[in-house]
Amino acid sequence: MKHFFFGDAEKYPHTSVFRMKSFSILIKFKKAPHRKQFYFLFLLFIICASVSPAFPTDEDAISLSAGITRWYPEKKVVASGGVEASYKNFKITSDEAEADLETNIAIFKGNVKISTGEYNAQGELLTLNMKTKDWRIENASSKLEPGSLQGNLQGFAFIHSLVLSSHNDNILVGNGSFTTCDLQQPHYSISAQELAIYPGSKIVARKVSFVGWNKRIFTLNSLVIPIKGFGDSFVPQVGSSVEEGMFLKGAYAYTATENAQGFLKLDIMSKRGIGTGIEHSYQTADTTGLISLYYLFDKAVDANNLSGRIQHQQKLGSINFNFTGDYRQNNYLYFPGTTSQDYNATFSHSENVSSTSLSIRRNLSSGFGNYSSDTISFRHDRRFSNKLSGQFSTDLRTYKSSSFQGIADREMESGFDLRFDDHKFSASLVASKRFDLDGDEFTGDQFYSSIDRLPEISVETDTYRGGMKLPFPARLRFTTGRYHEEPSGVTSDRFMFEMDILGKSYDFGKNELNISAGVRQAFYASDMAQYVLRTNAILTTRFSDYFKTRLAYNYQDPEGYSPFRFDYSGNYNYLRLVMDYENDEELRWSLATGYDFRQRQYPWRDLTLRLTARPKDIIGYSISAGYNLNVSKWRNLVTRLQLGEPDNLVLDLGCRYDVELGKIALLRSVFDIPIGNKWRISGLVGWNGFEKKFDYRSIKLTRDLHCWEASLIWTDEVGFRRDRGFRIDLRIKAFPFKERFGIGQYGQAIDPSMGEFYY
Repeated sequence: MKHFFFGDAEKYPHTSVFRMKSFSILIKFKKAPHRKQFYFLFLLFIICASVSPAFPTDEDAISLSAGITRWYPEKKVVASGGVEASYKNFKITSDEAEADLETNIAIFKGNVKISTGEYNAQGELLTLNMKTKDWRIENASSKLEPGSLQGNLQGFAFIHSLVLSSHNDNILVGNGSFTTCDLQQPHYSISAQELAIYPGSKIVARKVSFVGWNKRIFTLNSLVIPIKGFGDSFVPQVGSSVEEGMFLKGAYAYTATENAQGFLKLDIMSKRGIGTGIEHSYQTADTTGLISLYYLFDKAVDANNLSGRIQHQQKLGSINFNFTGDYRQNNYLYFPGTTSQDYNATFSHSENVSSTSLSIRRNLSSGFGNYSSDTISFRHDRRFSNKLSGQFSTDLRTYKSSSFQGIADREMESGFDLRFDDHKFSASLVASKRFDLDGDEFTGDQFYSSIDRLPEISVETDTYRGGMKLPFPARLRFTTGRYHEEPSGVTSDRFMFEMDILGKSYDFGKNELNISAGVRQAFYASDMAQYVLRTNAILTTRFSDYFKTRLAYNYQDPEGYSPFRFDYSGNYNYLRLVMDYENDEELRWSLATGYDFRQRQYPWRDLTLRLTARPKDIIGYSISAGYNLNVSKWRNLVTRLQLGEPDNLVLDLGCRYDVELGKIALLRSVFDIPIGNKWRISGLVGWNGFEKKFDYRSIKLTRDLHCWEASLIWTDEVGFRRDRGFRIDLRIKAFPFKERFGIGQYGQAIDPSMGEFYY
């Protein structure tokens, strides 16, 4: 056996081992080469190392430095004394290290510290798999940085464990504890025999105890903490509402694994009764899904309330299958006294050049009338070459309603679209047709709108693609085809030519003129024709860096007649003047008006003023006003006042004032005011001045509990149902929270906007 020495290398007398002091090496873990090849590569490595201290690195290499390094050719490397190692995104320090070149396993011992960018851990013994990047550390503690757990962690998290490991980017804790409180005696912690953190979804604990303020609060066989939408299934909800009365809602995780989790739900409501439910999600190599069921005997209406949902996705060979189903009976949050069912099954298949899908949908509803609808949809897309592609589709619909004595409306729409794209032009062949399968049996479809293309051929190009030498950039399109339009019942051939000037700019010192125009000529088989000419011009004059004016002219004039509604072109001819002033964020204002040459009685457009100002970072305001020049009448005055830092709003107040009546029409306010260091009060208020009542009121009182946050929320909102009551939200600040405060009954965000004047 040959030996190679470098620096202070010292040969051990009874082994083929070498000792090297203060030496950095680069180890690559790959399939072991032939013995002769290995010695040659190792010799080459030593020669390169003697020439330059810089070593090449790549993703398959570990960079290792230590006070003393022993090299066992073809087998392992042993290092001690200030060991420092880097591998991909890993940085490791320890007292000793040993790397096995055959198994690709590295072991670090004594005062071990590991950093992966997102995670930092320390312990006594670390085992690292160089191929899979899995690692395991004993007697460990870890600190997770904000932004880790795939960006879902909003604060620090701390883990203490006998064994801490990572597998497939998931963190596994054995006989340990987890907390997001940074105090030496944390306000809370979760201690568990087994704890798994799945960065994108949840934390799963088994044989777990929840400890708060050094006291064991409760112990469970299993516990699931959703990382996304934290709070719905972990912290019980307490509150009161008009619909439910006083309520207590909670959930218990009866199973919790990496691929499945299940919750038992219990809702106790003073007005509605006791609701129970189950929700179970599952995942395998080829399937994912969710099944939920909820039952309540609603004592308010003396009827059963039953809701269910199923979602299932599965791969059947090369086919993807997706099924969703919803069932709602007497749901008081939707429409009591009704039953609705929605089902959808989709089969899809994709290849490199094609995709195919078949979808079957069914909707049933009973209560306020009975109706059902069934839809079968088929789609096939194919790319025949880099230039040619096509699509075929057909939809078959059946609709029944008690309003039409159960007579079914049966419709089918089919079509194909063939497209050719070249560097000089694009062309398409489109054919589509609606078939009324029931004929005159169902009379409710006589006003349906549809356009049949029987077929339509289009060719489009522009001056760049076609190489045409014109003084302006333009797009040209030729279209011919036969069309049938409902409900007018018109059938006719049409040939159309369109040319659009895409925009041309001219500079005249402080003035800039931008012009665009278009022309369209259509001929129809019934000796009809339509000619449309349009032009748009904007003259911008800059008087300074802050002040400019824009004079815009818009013109479109259709001549002739088209038998089709879809060919309709508007008729307009107006001039618009806008004066703009903008000095960064400090002051912005615009004054605008216009004149419509087509209108004889009311030709003037409103004179509008829009002004926004932020003289300081803590204050901003805006004003919008309008004056009707035709009848000498003021429009509503809209104002908005903002106080506080831009990212820490204290007050946002909006008001719409009716100048003619001299009264407030609308008042909207959003506020967030700190009270000392621990409390803050937030709110949303909307006042309707004409009805003299509040549209909505929501107040939230929040107490900062260091790592926790507790809120008492009171809401009074008028929508399709009256929503008045309170609830208590308790959350851990380091986790994302699905904020429901400030969200209306239709899922919209409530804000103080009053609307603006547009010109």
